[in-house]
Amino acid sequence: MFFLFNTYQISAKDFWTSVVWGATPLLISALVKMSPEHWVEKMPVKIDENKPMGEDSQMMQLYNDKAKGKVSGARGSTAYDQINESDDNFQNGSYDENRSS
Repeated sequence: MFFLFNTYQISAKDFWTSVVWGATPLLISALVKMSPEHWVEKMPVKIDENKPMGEDSQMMQLYNDKAKGKVSGARGSTAYDQINESDDNFQNGSYDENRSS
């Protein structure tokens, strides 16, 4: 499969340089985790962890409507019996090729 990808040999220095650069977010996140809590309280960002973020947005309102089961069918109808039973030429759970639509 070597013909699918353009690859070349890199030196050990290049390899370890990329590993160190790739690991820098891990180092930074560890330092942030170990920072004292009173430093965090001094930051101007006010995030309440007990309140959902973005609950007033339109996207979350749509999500909450759908999660509560307010799904509308064609033309705003929610009645299941209004669905066309002969849709896609299905008959009793199997496809009937001879049936005309």
